[in-house]
Amino acid sequence: MPARARRERKQEAGRGRPGVGRLRRLLGRFGPELFLIGLLALLLAAPRWLQGQAALEWGRYHAEGAVSVRRPDHHVRELARWVRRAMERLAPLPDGAAAVRLSLHTAEVIRPAHPLLARRLSGAVANDIASLDGGRWRRLGLSELEAEARRGAAATPALP
Repeated sequence: MPARARRERKQEAGRGRPGVGRLRRLLGRFGPELFLIGLLALLLAAPRWLQGQAALEWGRYHAEGAVSVRRPDHHVRELARWVRRAMERLAPLPDGAAAVRLSLHTAEVIRPAHPLLARRLSGAVANDIASLDGGRWRRLGLSELEAEARRGAAATPALP
């Protein structure tokens, strides 16, 4: 049975979707252009995301080092640095908030043994969130974490 006869029979029976043909024609005409635009957007966003993921992994490495060594000064400094870089690259994606949570958790773990380092780490994270440029959109979901970081920095008294 020819395709035209099948199509006419479906439309007569009420089972045909008249808007689908128009959509197919539009996609047939503009499909390659839409595909190339999507591919270009992906290629522009991928390096930033990959750099953010690498920064998050370095942050995880230094968080583990800060918890496991006796003198975590270097690891805390590097953790703050890599968390800032991960936030800059990944915010407002969930991995940006995961980097902040990682540093806040590390600060809580090292607080009993190294209260000043924990205060420094929490304060650095809070300041980094506050200085994140891009408006409210970039800080989406980070305001609660910023408040938690400020509370963590205030929980440890400064040296007299």
